[in-house]
Formats: sequence, C-alpha cells, structure tokens
Amino acid sequence: MDPRTLRDFYQYAIHLIYAVIIGQSFIIASTIFVPIENLFNFDGFQKGFALFLAYTIVITGWVGWTKSITRNPHSENALGNFRFVTDLFILFLFYYLINLTSSEKILSYGETFIWVLPVIFGSYIIWDMLKYYEYKCDAPEELQHRRKRFRDTVCFTIPFVIQGILYSYVMQHQPFLTWDGNNAWNIVFMSSSFALMIGYRWKKWVVPTARKRRSKKSGTGSTPTG
Repeated sequence: MDPRTLRDFYQYAIHLIYAVIIGQSFIIASTIFVPIENLFNFDGFQKGFALFLAYTIVITGWVGWTKSITRNPHSENALGNFRFVTDLFILFLFYYLINLTSSEKILSYGETFIWVLPVIFGSYIIWDMLKYYEYKCDAPEELQHRRKRFRDTVCFTIPFVIQGILYSYVMQHQPFLTWDGNNAWNIVFMSSSFALMIGYRWKKWVVPTARKRRSKKSGTGSTPTG
C-alpha cells in the first residue's frame, strides 16, 4: 500500500499496528504453547484457552475492520479523524488483552471479563456511530444497513457488560465451581466470551443478499420474490 493520501495512511498505519500486535503475541505464545505438553494440565489449558480467545478477538477484529474500511474508508474530515483515533484506542485494548494472557499476568482474568471486553464493545459502538454520521449522505438503504449493524453491536455489548457483572459476583460469592480441584469459572466465562464473539462476527459479516425481482407474465411490472 502506498500511503499517498491521508485515508491511505490511516489504513496503512492500522494494518501495521495489527501486525505488530500479532508479532508481539508470538513471544507470549512461545511460553504457553511450547512445549505442547503444557496444555495437558488444567493450568496450561486455561492459559492456552485465554490466549486462543484473545487471538480470536484480535484476528476477527482485523478481518472485520478490513471488510468495513474497504467499504467505507476514513473520510478526510473531523469524523474520519475521530474514527481513526477510535481505531487506535481499540488496538491498544487488543494489545492489552494479549498481554493479559502472559504467564506473569495470567491471574488477571477479572480485568478481561469485567472491563476489557465491555470497553472493547463500547468502542465498537462509538466506531459504528462515527461511521454512520461520517457517511450520512449515502443512500437510505445504506443508512438502514448501518443502523442495523449499530443495533447488532449494542445487542452484543449488553451481554458482555452483564457477563462482567456476573463474573465479579460469582468470584466473590460462588468461587467453588471446580474442575479437578481447580476453580473453573474462568473456563466458563472464556467459553461464553468465545461464543458471544463468534455470534457477533457472524451477525456483522453475513449480509443478506437482495432478492432478485422477476416480472410477472401478466405485464403488471416487477414484484419482489419474497
């Protein structure tokens, strides 16, 4: 990519930072996945699952951002600049999330569930709002599509907020869900976070295809097929 314009520079910078974050994660992965036998006990499995969840969030975020920015690149105005700043903040949260999975900080699961994931999705809401107003002059169909995507983001943010509240509660009042003598709540919440993230990406990536119109033989014109 040759960043000759501001919008090209923004895209180039974001892709570069994503690549740096993934590269940084390899250092952490080398202490969790190598040797592979590390995953064959509860503690190793829990660490591996935490990093896998972080990878899922970061990589699907990269793909989703690329799909969205290809369709609606940053405008060279205040809203486009604010959207770029929001991109940078989200990338910081991704970097922070990856680093929470390191062996030294692996006990910081509470940070992941209580505030990091809700804040990431709150940032997605801001990003969608900025894009909506940035391209408010588009066709009504496009605006309706963006409103739907905004509602989808809000609908998935709420469960992450509720999940953070539940995690805080169960770790204080119900800390004894065990697996082989170990506290298994972190596994439960990582599983629910993974399911929510996959559901969110599926909703955002699957765009309904407009049905073709067919002309009636009676010559009354075209009508929707369904």
